[in-house]
Amino acid sequence: MRRSGVVCAGEMLYDAFETHLLPGGAPANVAIALRRLGIESRFAGCLGTDAKGDALLTTLHDERVDTRSVQRSLLPTRVVEVTRDSTGDRTFHRFRGAKPNAFADTHFDKALLAADTFDGVAYLVVGSLELAYEKSRETMMSLIEKARGVNIQVVFDINRRPMFWMPEEAQYEHARASAVLQHAQIVKASGDEARWLFGTDDPAGIITMHPHLRAIVITGGAHAITFSIDGTVGTVTPPPIRVVDTTGAGDAFTAGLIAALLGNGTDERLVPAAVWDAVRFAAAVGTLATTSIGALSALPLRAKVDEFMREQLLVR
Repeated sequence: MRRSGVVCAGEMLYDAFETHLLPGGAPANVAIALRRLGIESRFAGCLGTDAKGDALLTTLHDERVDTRSVQRSLLPTRVVEVTRDSTGDRTFHRFRGAKPNAFADTHFDKALLAADTFDGVAYLVVGSLELAYEKSRETMMSLIEKARGVNIQVVFDINRRPMFWMPEEAQYEHARASAVLQHAQIVKASGDEARWLFGTDDPAGIITMHPHLRAIVITGGAHAITFSIDGTVGTVTPPPIRVVDTTGAGDAFTAGLIAALLGNGTDERLVPAAVWDAVRFAAAVGTLATTSIGALSALPLRAKVDEFMREQLLVR
């Protein structure tokens, strides 16, 4: 039977804007974006047993995300303060109420993982933030190793946030990200993240250094997206739009890329035309996600993406 599901593992939290407290967390954003694009997705992570954790779990249920691998902890659900500038670009500042290592997501426990977490799954999506804490790091690495053992492709969406790291742990951030990289087939990064991890933001050069990678995609907000996917190298400029808030746009892009890859068969190398279509589709999803405040509010349904692409003449 063809596998078509996606597990998104890591953090789910609240983004606190000036007057809004809105659900977020990159892996959860990707899981919800995938469901809106018609792809089966599961979120694997740990939420608090507090009212905020209850509300986040309700959000996942409302979005029809599979929650079989959601765990609960007595630690509080994480809240991160966010501001936006005049262009809609967001900045993450600090956590409310506790040190970085004192929130529920840090207690994601490999001993409590559902036995059927990977049933019917084609991709595992991970980021770097839960590598900052011992228990969640062990769980993330266990998921990655199990995924590779059953030929599930690992998507590493770096999503670097130094504020998540305690000062005594920050020195290990690069090494831990590099350990995940060795198991990944697909990497999505910003230009800054690529230069931090690889020493370059040239996709072709990165593939040369890491030939085990199937794909590297480097996003730049409203600027050019550069990529090397299945041997096809190129640049795509996102379609223009009035940006309200960039929170979650990169996560939406990741979901769009995975949805496009699933549509072409997970184990097949894409022909160049299909690669270009996949990146344009992902760019459209990411662009539409910037049109209102919060990571989830503007995540589009597939019909909306298709309509937008036709309007922008992005379809062949």
